[in-house]
Amino acid sequence: MNFCYTVQSGDSQIHREARAGDTGWAYFHMQDAERAVDGGGLCVRYGALSNVDAETVEVGRTIVQVLRDAGLQVVWNGRPEMVIRVTPLSWRPKLLVEE
Repeated sequence: MNFCYTVQSGDSQIHREARAGDTGWAYFHMQDAERAVDGGGLCVRYGALSNVDAETVEVGRTIVQVLRDAGLQVVWNGRPEMVIRVTPLSWRPKLLVEE
């Protein structure tokens, strides 16, 4: 989801809004969306609320699998500090339907 404008504001907001039982998170911010619109693919930010690398990798694996199951092409090297990139991505504006 387009969550905030930068990584710093997004990560800060995630930790403020986390609830008991939440283990991980994923989002993209406004700058990521702007790059995607320009043809640069979409960076998906993710992490574990524990900030433990092994748990962050598990969150990343889950996200990658969900994206691939949805038919998207994903680039990720499996390292916790690397974003997940959905590419190529054809960004299309939402169609407005008159009723």
